[in-house]
Amino acid sequence: MYKALYRTWRPMSFDDVISQPHITETLQNQVRTGKTAHAYLFTGSRGTGKTTCARILAKAVNCPHTVNGNPCLQCDICKDADRGVLSDVVEIDAASNNSVEDIRDLREGTVYRPERCAYKIYIIDEVHMLSPSAWGALLKVMEEPPAYVKFILATTEMHKVPATILSRCQRFAFHRIRLEDIAARLRYIAEKEQIPLAEGADLQIARCADGGMRDAISLLDQCAAVSDGAITPEAVAASAGVAGRESLFRILEGVLQNHLSAALQEVDTLYQCSKDMARLCEELTEQLRNMMLLRAGNVPEELLSCLPEELPRLRQMTSTVTMEQILRAISILQDCRERMQRNPGKRTELELALIRLTMPATVTVSAASRQVVQQPVSTVSTAPVQQQATTTPQTTPTTAPAPSASQEIRPVTQWADILEAYRNVNPAVSGSLAESDAYIRGNTLLIVAKNAFFLTLLKNHDNARSLGETVKQVLGQEYKILAKCSAPAQTEQPPVQALLQRAKDSNLETAVE
Repeated sequence: MYKALYRTWRPMSFDDVISQPHITETLQNQVRTGKTAHAYLFTGSRGTGKTTCARILAKAVNCPHTVNGNPCLQCDICKDADRGVLSDVVEIDAASNNSVEDIRDLREGTVYRPERCAYKIYIIDEVHMLSPSAWGALLKVMEEPPAYVKFILATTEMHKVPATILSRCQRFAFHRIRLEDIAARLRYIAEKEQIPLAEGADLQIARCADGGMRDAISLLDQCAAVSDGAITPEAVAASAGVAGRESLFRILEGVLQNHLSAALQEVDTLYQCSKDMARLCEELTEQLRNMMLLRAGNVPEELLSCLPEELPRLRQMTSTVTMEQILRAISILQDCRERMQRNPGKRTELELALIRLTMPATVTVSAASRQVVQQPVSTVSTAPVQQQATTTPQTTPTTAPAPSASQEIRPVTQWADILEAYRNVNPAVSGSLAESDAYIRGNTLLIVAKNAFFLTLLKNHDNARSLGETVKQVLGQEYKILAKCSAPAQTEQPPVQALLQRAKDSNLETAVE
């Protein structure tokens, strides 16, 4: 019987796990010294090795012949664990076993000592899917577990895990696997499996996998099944349902050069070929990210997500636009991707976004056809903020007025903890909060960021929601979030509207409901 490649090449020991040395080395040291914790929480995006490392750790703590903190893989316990028949290692999928009754059954099982091993290990995958009552039942057993019981929880959404559970676990954040590491692993597997890969195919698969090793190997398996000869980048794009690189360039060039008909024609061609419009939106955003980094200057090329031969064309495209245009394009496409989650007409949403990109910035509307207005406010320091009077009309429900100046602002002493927790949830947005401060006034939390791009990122609903949930998780209370930039707004083109003229030399402010 054929066995899928991702199962055949699943790492069996810590030494086989790639791109997670900050985790594997720590776990090996704990096993080697006999100082393992009673509960772990593994967080990170899909396919980064959470469940794999949980299984390796379960084997290692029970293996009687460990080698440098790794399971020996030769004893009966290791072999039975690899076959999934070791009764002392219990795996639970919380996505389908999330009721309080399921966790009560688990708790009743902890009463009995392990049959063959030193420890009974419970691996709970997708633990964030547990119901509120199930969390309570799990907390009860995790507070004072028997000495022979260990828990390993895995989740892609750490912000949904209650603080009472977090405080009882050792937390390990799994990073997205680097593009070059995925490509190297794919070349190794392809060589062993005698799968011919054309030049660039490994990088194309790695990009489609978005930092997940399992997705990359599964896509390699799929491409190998349908390819007659060597797997080419075009074959990868066809199998993954994504746009070829040339199509992405043609769409972006059409939009940036105001050749809207050419861009829409390319989208139509891809749509007729059954390409995923949501995925296409994400790919366009990724290319704009490359342009953003190039426009910023002095950015290492390894941060770019592109093939080496694409770099000259990207540089040429970037040279014809301003940073303001690039950031605006990213914001519009992010809003488009968010609306696609609620609207079945994904093609229409993408076409609408491309049309917006060719419209003048002063008349472009944001998500749900609302115009976001920049309000002039004074620079905030650690002293109380003094709000300047303004007669700016309220043209949008998403722009909330600042709190009253008569109320005193107090600094958030746990802001560093909030940023650390948010870094595990959303590293891209948390990076834009470097050197930021936060203040609380009543039920309002005011963020003062040096990086104006943070305000653009915060307009995305998912970014705003995850930040609000992280704040609530750390502070134990829900706040309305206001955000502003402490540096003067930079514009490369004079605004048309009088309102924007008055805001030109002021700070930026945005509000999150």
